[in-house]
Amino acid sequence: MSAKQYLLSFATLLLCLGVSLATGILIGTHLMSLSLTNSLVVGGIGGLLGLLEYGLLWAIQHRLFFRSR
Repeated sequence: MSAKQYLLSFATLLLCLGVSLATGILIGTHLMSLSLTNSLVVGGIGGLLGLLEYGLLWAIQHRLFFRSR
């Protein structure tokens, strides 16, 4: 992989984690009226879902990349 592809993968990872963590914390604090600790747990679960989403995007990207070669 080239440096540009590594940078794109890293940016995608940060985006997925950031969006998932922010969504989890938002749900935890505003919609479910949980304490800060519980909302961080929900945010952590959101972060894990972000890792899963990143893994799926990574697999799709590599499958398309290697198929085009």
